[in-house]
Amino acid sequence: MKMDYQGVLKQLSDYAASNPFPPTIAAIAAYPPEDNAYLTRMKRWKEEAGNVPREVKHRFRVQMQTLIKEKAKS
Repeated sequence: MKMDYQGVLKQLSDYAASNPFPPTIAAIAAYPPEDNAYLTRMKRWKEEAGNVPREVKHRFRVQMQTLIKEKAKS
């Protein structure tokens, strides 16, 4: 993975200000943030849920509550 140039410069500047010795690569490494696939998936699910009619959501809620009541009795 390629490092973030601006991030490395900032890390190097911070390191040089507080250490008299040359840094290791690990000490100044800075990688760009990765996309969070989980958040992207959650956003897509919310958009899809917004397209579901209220009637379907209501039926689902009623059936889920019925199922929970049945399982609670068992």
